[in-house]
Amino acid sequence: GIGAAVAGAVMTLKPMVAAAADVEESLSKNRVLFGDAAAAAERFAEGSAEAFGISRREALEAVGVFGSLAHAMGMPQAEGVDLSVTMTKLAADMASFGNVSVEETLTALQAGLRGEAEPLRRFGVLLDAATLKAKALQMGLIENEKKALTPQAKALAAYEVILEQTLVQQDDFIRTSDGLANQQKILGATFDNISVEIGEKLLPAFKSIVTFLNEEFIPAFEDALEDPSVYNIAKGFGSVLHAGVAAGYVEGEVDAPLMVTIM
Repeated sequence: GIGAAVAGAVMTLKPMVAAAADVEESLSKNRVLFGDAAAAAERFAEGSAEAFGISRREALEAVGVFGSLAHAMGMPQAEGVDLSVTMTKLAADMASFGNVSVEETLTALQAGLRGEAEPLRRFGVLLDAATLKAKALQMGLIENEKKALTPQAKALAAYEVILEQTLVQQDDFIRTSDGLANQQKILGATFDNISVEIGEKLLPAFKSIVTFLNEEFIPAFEDALEDPSVYNIAKGFGSVLHAGVAAGYVEGEVDAPLMVTIM
C-alpha cells in the first residue's frame, strides 16, 4: 500500500517537475537569444495567464520560437523581443477572435514568418508573393519589384503585413475576456502556472536524484553486472519469475494484463 501511494505520488508530481524543467530551458534559451532584453519577455510571461489566457510556460516557449525566427531575420535583440511578444499576444487575440486554440494560431503565425502563406489564410491573412514584394519595396528592403526577396526580407515584410491585416483581431482577448471561452483559457493557464510553481519547488530534489542515478548508481550497477556470479543470479531470478508468473496465469491465479506487465 505504501509502495502504491509513493508510485502514485511520483506519477502525479512528475508532470509538474517536467513542466518546471521546460520553463527552466525556455528561460535559458531566451536569455541566449535576447541577452539583457530577455527580461521584457519574462515580465510579459508573468502576467500572460490573466491578460491573454496563456500560461507562463506556454508564453516563454512561444517567445523562444519567435525569438529564433527574429534572430534568423537579423533583428537586434531588443527588436527581437518586441516581435516575439507581439506575435505571442496576437496569437491569443486571433485564437479568441476565431474561437480556436492558441496552439493553432501560434503555428500559423510561425509558418507565416517562415514564408508559408497557406496556414494563415483561414485567419484572413494573405501573404501572396505580390503583397510581400510590395511591402518589401515600401520598407526599402529591395530597390525595385524585379529584385528577389531574401528569406530575411520576406520574413520582415510578412511581419508587417500580418500586423496590418489583423487589425480587427488585435485586442480581441481583452474585449471578450468575460466570455466563457476566454475564462476557461485563463483558468487553464492559471492551473498550469500553479503546477509549474509546485514543480519548481521539487526540481532541486529531482535533479539530485537523477544526478545520483547517473553518476553513482548506474556506474555501480554496471560494474556489478560484470561479475559473472551476479549476472547468473539475476538471470536465474528472472527465469524463476517468468516461470512463476506463467504458471500462475495457466492456473488462473494471475490475469493476462498483470502477466504482460510483469513479464
